[in-house]
Amino acid sequence: RITVALENNPGVTSMLLKVEFNNSMIELDKMEYNADISGISIPNASLESPLTAYWANNLEDVEGDFTFVTLYFNLSSGISSGDYTISVSYDEDDIFNAEEKNIDFAVINGKITVE
Repeated sequence: RITVALENNPGVTSMLLKVEFNNSMIELDKMEYNADISGISIPNASLESPLTAYWANNLEDVEGDFTFVTLYFNLSSGISSGDYTISVSYDEDDIFNAEEKNIDFAVINGKITVE
């Protein structure tokens, strides 16, 4: 399980993130949006990489730290030891506040480590 979370969030009303991972070694079983934040999220038609996580909150900012989405992975039976990166990216116009001003976040990618 990997969480995509926001920290030191000044307030966002819409967010679209691109999530990428190695489909041949790790398989996304489920993507679950945080039901505790208001707004609407768009489910993906496919759980293949790359996927899009999209949420909007009717032009009302949500501030503070929160989990945006949780990703649940299964590992391939033949997976080798090592690190498998879960990368997150976005275009500058894809995260903004109620005033429609772009909000810039530093992205820290995650990983699954197999020993």
